Amino acid sequence: MLFAKRGRCQSCCCFSRTLIPSLILLLVIGGQPLYSMQVQNQDDSSAGHALSLLFDTHRAPNAKSMGLLQGNFLDAVDVSGSLQLAVVIDASESMEDQLKSIRKNLHYLISDLDRILDGSIETAVVTYSDIGDKTVPVTIHSQGFVDAKATERIISQLVTASGKPYFPEAADLGVHRAINSLPWSDEVNIERWILVIADAPPYEPSFKDAQTGAKRWYETELLLDLANQKGIKVHCLLCNSRESEKKSFEMLLDDTRKFMTRLSSDTGGLMLDMSYDQVRKALADSAQRMRTQYVRIGHITKSDIQNARGESVANADADQPLRIVVVPLLPLDEVSFFHQRPEVQVATELRDLLKQMPNSPIVHPRQIQMQITRLKSEGVPVEDWPQALCYRLRAPLIITGQLRSARDQLAVSLEVRGPDLKEPLASIKLTADSQNLARQIIGQLVQTRAPSPEISPLINRLTKYATDQQIDGTEIGALSKLKPDERQLLMSGLSALEQATGYAKGDLNGLSLLQASEESLKNFLADNPTHSYALMMLASSQFNLAAAYEATGSVENAKAKFTESTRSIQSAFQSRNQLVDELLKLELEGDYHLLVRKQYPASIERYNTIIGQSEASPLNSSLHAHWMLAGILSGDWGVEQNDPSLVDLAAARGHLIKILAHWPESSQANLIRQNLMWDPRNNKSRTPYLARMGDSFATK
Repeated sequence: MLFAKRGRCQSCCCFSRTLIPSLILLLVIGGQPLYSMQVQNQDDSSAGHALSLLFDTHRAPNAKSMGLLQGNFLDAVDVSGSLQLAVVIDASESMEDQLKSIRKNLHYLISDLDRILDGSIETAVVTYSDIGDKTVPVTIHSQGFVDAKATERIISQLVTASGKPYFPEAADLGVHRAINSLPWSDEVNIERWILVIADAPPYEPSFKDAQTGAKRWYETELLLDLANQKGIKVHCLLCNSRESEKKSFEMLLDDTRKFMTRLSSDTGGLMLDMSYDQVRKALADSAQRMRTQYVRIGHITKSDIQNARGESVANADADQPLRIVVVPLLPLDEVSFFHQRPEVQVATELRDLLKQMPNSPIVHPRQIQMQITRLKSEGVPVEDWPQALCYRLRAPLIITGQLRSARDQLAVSLEVRGPDLKEPLASIKLTADSQNLARQIIGQLVQTRAPSPEISPLINRLTKYATDQQIDGTEIGALSKLKPDERQLLMSGLSALEQATGYAKGDLNGLSLLQASEESLKNFLADNPTHSYALMMLASSQFNLAAAYEATGSVENAKAKFTESTRSIQSAFQSRNQLVDELLKLELEGDYHLLVRKQYPASIERYNTIIGQSEASPLNSSLHAHWMLAGILSGDWGVEQNDPSLVDLAAARGHLIKILAHWPESSQANLIRQNLMWDPRNNKSRTPYLARMGDSFATK
């Protein structure tokens, strides 16, 4: 059934070392600006949001958050070089609202693609509607492919055309003209795309109205054959119609989806269906974020990472990463990750102490939790879980155990297992108070007699890097000075914060954990207002809350939380001399001079001192220093505006490589790979551009 246009609406569209990974977890590369933020595209349509977001490496919603997005549009850019892009737009009246935002935002898509490709992009614009007053309702707005400036002029002049007589449009004709009439290159290193933006399908096959002239121009199969012959990928954005065409839009929505799905899937393209509420919401939320500036630091390859790792190897043992899984000390079939439970808090302490060993990536509790959930759903016998977790988490060692109260103390039984042996590699039984339990577990492991080859790397590293003296030199080791109820509050806040870092920004579970962390830490600080370590962790919770709020478009909440985070850093700095960990004190001073005082040389000095103390065998404390230096030396945090002599892009690149080499599973490494679009097939970055995310902080 065809639907005629109504009233003025004559047309329509077609288309179907700290406990937590650093004080500032997401600042330089993966976080979003929170100060001086401007709401982006607040009134734009979903088409405008999509154009401004899909190829922005920071603001693009991922495939999961997009729900029905068939993959990630960023992954579609799989070559370096040039791109020919034909934008085919339904310009009928039902697309009037969408056209307004297309005119405003298409240049963002072009500039994003040009940056990712690090080459060139040429664009052609094709518009179509329905027969209306035209014999052939298609317009190609240039003689061929043109540059970005010419495209912007073309787009700015687009106007709506007649969509008479029915709701379907000449989408098939528009795509056909784009394929056949544009001068597509046949060079191998040039990517060829068509992007269709529409809200209505073409007419049904064989449809022809002799009275009005409305008809189906070309079969879908022919369009697919022509596109594939020329190596053209067709991407589609299915838009909503304006309100007056809502009924017609919904009645023919399945036909639009079918047409666009065929075009995209059969040519290797992608289709984004913005008729779904959750997709439009994901776009609208991401559109609240501010666009960022980028600097060209060059590509990073696997050999760069391997060379950096080789330069810092202290000995053969440290050359091999030792992944360790630490499960909350509960029976496996009763495992809980609730941050207020002592079994969870002791596991948190153990992970922190083990992190002091160089090149020892400790598996994040969120990863453990997800795998346990899968084991339960798959019906794997509980006795097989330790081995299964080792295999699934790629860890040679797993620590499990049970904790129970024994009068005024805690009794723990603990086992260390490997992936290939059901018998434990080491077993520990001890009783101690909660303040000393984690340290005594480490001490007992160091004393393991006749260790097997499987557990020897752990024992050797513990003996070298986690002696009782060094453990006492950490903030976790110093918590024995607290009263039991104070310790419980602090550890609850730290456990919640650690778990929260395993969730994507804006995830409601992560947000809830961050709020719980902030509450526990504030309750602890009510009686210990100058506790520097707790203030640092509170600053981390507050900053991550700010990032989470910003990720969901809550700009004012994000600003408020960042202000609170800065105040917490100031308070922590004032009482920094109580910190027992000298490297942590340097980290705090570096953050203070950067974020509060804007004294860049002073912050650089602190971060470099941290790195220098563990350069031969990188400690976990160096991660944050490399992370912040990468931002400063790339000109972020207002450095380029205030002290451009400090900018050193080659040095910034070196710090990014160090993170990828020594902390490949850290949140920072994940964000670097996301930012540079890491290609696991070729083991290199797909774009050489790094986003500068901290400038907005500097303009507070």
